[in-house]
Amino acid sequence: MIEATLEEEVYACDQDFQSCYRAVLSSLREDRPADSTCADKSTLQSLEAQEQQIAAMVDAVGGAECPDEMLRLEVAASFRDLYTELRADLAQYEREFVSAASAGDAAGSREAATSKGGGWNEADEERFVKVLRGFERKQGAGRNPQLLYDQLMAVLPAISLKEIMKHVKFHQHLRFHKQKSKDRQREFQRRMQELQTEVREQIRVAVEQEQEKEQKLQQWQTQQQQCQQLQGQVAQWRVTKEAKERIEQQQREIERVMEEQAKQEEELHWKRKLAQQRLVVEDYKSVRLGLQYILELLFGGYCFILTSCFAAVCCRKEKVLGRMAGEKVLVEEEQKREAERAVQSVVNAERVEYRHNELQVGGHSLSCASNPSADSVSHLVAC
Repeated sequence: MIEATLEEEVYACDQDFQSCYRAVLSSLREDRPADSTCADKSTLQSLEAQEQQIAAMVDAVGGAECPDEMLRLEVAASFRDLYTELRADLAQYEREFVSAASAGDAAGSREAATSKGGGWNEADEERFVKVLRGFERKQGAGRNPQLLYDQLMAVLPAISLKEIMKHVKFHQHLRFHKQKSKDRQREFQRRMQELQTEVREQIRVAVEQEQEKEQKLQQWQTQQQQCQQLQGQVAQWRVTKEAKERIEQQQREIERVMEEQAKQEEELHWKRKLAQQRLVVEDYKSVRLGLQYILELLFGGYCFILTSCFAAVCCRKEKVLGRMAGEKVLVEEEQKREAERAVQSVVNAERVEYRHNELQVGGHSLSCASNPSADSVSHLVAC
């Protein structure tokens, strides 16, 4: 239940991030009017040229090598903001100039203020500008205006003094407007250079951070591979150790079984030996009794009884001897079986020892081949 809730929250966060990301991208696009029919062709062309310049500047400061897409978008947005501010200021300067030049003491109308010559024809404007520039080079701007008016009236006799004074005022506004625009352009260039320097440093830091991340990732992958190798070696060592322990346990079990078997055989041997001794004692007793009886018969003169008793004793002795011979055969067979079992146990012991030596040789070669150092083992434990 908790895992399902967490997955839903992660999915919702991902969706929110995607929507915010798309909103940021849309806000960072070029600043164009919503209705393209409202913008004239020159404005659209200037905006397209501006976007091309911004893209070229982003590439020039290293944007093509920047791995951070958001940083590239922020850089482009910063450049775009500078251009937007420049356009806004120049438009404001243009409006101020038109407002000042449209006054009655200057061009007199908006159409004249926005025209090329301030409402004058091209020939008069050219002569006026030539005289004005020559006077300003010699006398300086704004000095001895009456002398300027006299020179202009001499060159333009068909134009009244009032119109000349208005046109001089118009050119003063025009000169101020151009100078102000140039100053704003210089400020724009200075801020653009500062921004390029700052952005170049940001991109350099981003590239270095990305390289560090890649190096750390490679180091982590290398360490992970080393950990896997060490884990494999430890697993092989465990398998070898378990096999060795199993062999040692089997060897101990075989030794225990052989000891129990030897004890049982020894007990059986002592039992048989005791039985044989009992038989010998019984035979000795019976022979002794028979001899005593024979002696009594000899002294008593009973030859027939003596003969029969002697025959009985001989028969008894033959039976005892036959029984002893059978016991001897059984003992020899048992000794033969014991010898065979001893040979088999020796063979089994040699097999176990051979397998043990083989595993020891294999484990020793594996340890020599891997030979993990203390740092590797500690690193494995840390992993």
